[in-house]
Amino acid sequence: MHVRKDELDSLQETKDTELGQVAEDLQEANEEIQILRLEAEEAAAVHENEIASLQEELCRMKAELERVQRIHNEYEMELTTLRAELRMMQNLAAENSGGASKIPLREQRLSSPSQEIARLQGELDTTKLQYSDLKEEFQILQESNKIMLHQLEKLEALKYNEGPPDKYRSRTDESPSLESISQWPTDRRYSLMKQPTNQKGSCVSFWSVEIVGVASDYNEEERMEKVEEENELDVSHQLAEEEEEKVEKVQDQ
Repeated sequence: MHVRKDELDSLQETKDTELGQVAEDLQEANEEIQILRLEAEEAAAVHENEIASLQEELCRMKAELERVQRIHNEYEMELTTLRAELRMMQNLAAENSGGASKIPLREQRLSSPSQEIARLQGELDTTKLQYSDLKEEFQILQESNKIMLHQLEKLEALKYNEGPPDKYRSRTDESPSLESISQWPTDRRYSLMKQPTNQKGSCVSFWSVEIVGVASDYNEEERMEKVEEENELDVSHQLAEEEEEKVEKVQDQ
């Protein structure tokens, strides 16, 4: 009986020891499970944040893609319109010239439509600037020509209407030489002036001696004024011819 009792006690202690060990293992397992659960929750929260950030980035990229697509469509429509206009202009140019339309090689070599548009815009701006400059220069020359013609008319009217008919006496083949004129007395003063022809295209010019009246008829001041008027008339003729030549050049351009 005592032996059986000892064996039972021994078995009971062994069982208790094993139960305690199992309980400790179970507690450790529960702690590990708790730790793993916390780590899983933290990882899940991090993943949720990453997923939310990725979703926001995806939405933003979708919006950007839609915007780019819309701009691309607008550019495509604009390019289509410009190509149609360019084709129409080429056809009109071909019809006006009477030949078949030929696209220049430099336009065929353009790999990007934007380069073609930039080139056409640059040529258009350059042409506009040239036209504006030529138009302004033409208007300036027209105004200057009008002013010079008006001054010329006034000077001619002063010369032929106010001056006495016998003030100037023209010299023909019987005109005295310059040496004899230099020996005249002081009361017969003269003016030597180069008279250019008024006819366009003519290169003939001659020197004429015009004798100013004696001192008894006109005083010194009046003679000097008439001489200055004649010189101004000569300069006005030359300036008017130069302005007309400039106007013709601008009109030819």
